[in-house]
Parts: sequence; structure tokens; C-alpha cells
Amino acid sequence: YACTSEGWQARTMSLSSVLDVELTAVQMKKLAGKARVKGATRKDELVYAVMLRLAEGEAAIDQLPASAQRKLSSPVMKAELQRIMLAASDCNDWHDMRGVLSRFPPSILFTILDQEMTV
Repeated sequence: YACTSEGWQARTMSLSSVLDVELTAVQMKKLAGKARVKGATRKDELVYAVMLRLAEGEAAIDQLPASAQRKLSSPVMKAELQRIMLAASDCNDWHDMRGVLSRFPPSILFTILDQEMTV
């Protein structure tokens, strides 16, 4: 898996990139629900609504297309999902989520540093 182009993408893409590539705006709206997408007019805003939904755990992740689920199974993506779960506690909609994540350190960088330091 890691040697395929899909494996490389899964290791190098951020969670928001995976969601943007793997889901249509219609799928995002359906998955996130009306309350989370209220006021969102662009796909990049809908990504935050989906992230907020994914913060609810495995049940939400299971609703993603299989291709997105595969990309979220890497250690980097699992760390990113953990970050989302921590960030989402006080969020009600996509706008709240965007604000919180803009203040959170990117887990991808921490994961890469951690892997480099332990090798």
C-alpha cells in the first residue's frame, strides 16, 4: 500500500485535502448536517463542517466513502483525527471549527517530527 501512489497521497495529504478530494459538496452537506453547515457557501467551508462531524468518532467516519476511509487509516491521519476530536469540544458549526483549528498546531508536523526523532 505504501508504495502505491494512493499510499503516498495518504501519507502526504492533510485531512482537509482528503475530504476536499474525496467528497462532493452535496456529500459534505449530507454528512455534516444542516446545523453544522449553516452559512457555509464554499466547499472549503463545508470541509470544516465535515471535520466537526468526524469529531464524533467512528460512526461518522464509517459514513465516508471507502476511498476516504482508506486514506484516513494512516498514522498521520489518525493523529489529525485526534486533533480534530480535541478541537471540536466547544464548536457548534463550521465557523467555530475553522476558528479553533486556526489556533491549533498542525499535527502532521508533530507526527513527522516524532517519527524522525524515534527512528
